[in-house]
Amino acid sequence: MFGEEIYGQITGISAQPGIIPRLVINLTAKTKSLVLEVVNVLASAKVAFRESASTFGEELYIGPAYVERWAPTMPPANDVRWTFAVDLNPRLIQLIEGKRHGRDVWLRLTVMICAVERGTTDVTPKRVACGDITQPGYQYIGLLVPRSQWLDTLKGMGYGEYYEMDIPLPRLAKTSVVNPVLPILQRAWEHFENGSDRETLAACWEAMEVLAKKQGGKQPGQNEFAQMLRGIGHAEKARKVADALRYWTDLLHLGRHEHEPSVEVDHRDAEFALIVTHACFAYLAKAGVSKIGQAARPQRAKGSMDI
Repeated sequence: MFGEEIYGQITGISAQPGIIPRLVINLTAKTKSLVLEVVNVLASAKVAFRESASTFGEELYIGPAYVERWAPTMPPANDVRWTFAVDLNPRLIQLIEGKRHGRDVWLRLTVMICAVERGTTDVTPKRVACGDITQPGYQYIGLLVPRSQWLDTLKGMGYGEYYEMDIPLPRLAKTSVVNPVLPILQRAWEHFENGSDRETLAACWEAMEVLAKKQGGKQPGQNEFAQMLRGIGHAEKARKVADALRYWTDLLHLGRHEHEPSVEVDHRDAEFALIVTHACFAYLAKAGVSKIGQAARPQRAKGSMDI
């Protein structure tokens, strides 16, 4: 370990807008007397909120800090500049703001490096070791961000420039159509929460595939949906609903690794996929679809499940 040999200081923060906005953290670091060649960097960030003039409350972990710029060589007693970025999706920002309550923010950055130590004149490696970059008096690097600066940073990410809309997802009645896909839909939500956008679409497609196989098909298609929707009402309505389901599964198929060239999907696509797929199964359950080629009159389900 390098002990208290490496010191750092956060020199500022800024916003990086995008589909998933980022908090950019600028840092200067230096060693007391060592010459280091950095080979690996691991960093993470937390925030806390001021409770009094000198105290802050419980810390909230906000995620890993990705290295965007770093100095592979650290000469003794010379500042080097590093840049880190932390993903702050709208839901995480909402969580932070729900706990901040208008207070100042204490930003905490934990940075561990692994490096090769060399002599100041002899470049022969002396040792390979790991150690934390710390701020004098702390075991990490911290920055007090006044609430006005914090709000300006959030605005730079686009926060406050859109409406927060809670969309109540319909309840899914327990039916033979819905029950087999519930674990798949749950997995799709987990992929979404983890930022795995392509996997989210693929899981939604898999749910539709399970539905099609119940109708005797190999994969989602017009014939399978048309069979299932017979009896829900007017033939034209059944046909248009079947068309909508088929076109929808075509979009979900972008999540599969079968396209050449590969089609890029992002978090907007994943969110769209989850909401509409959930609505599709809610519609089918409420339409009373339970057997191949049979749709009964909608009845109130004895049990239901929220996803």
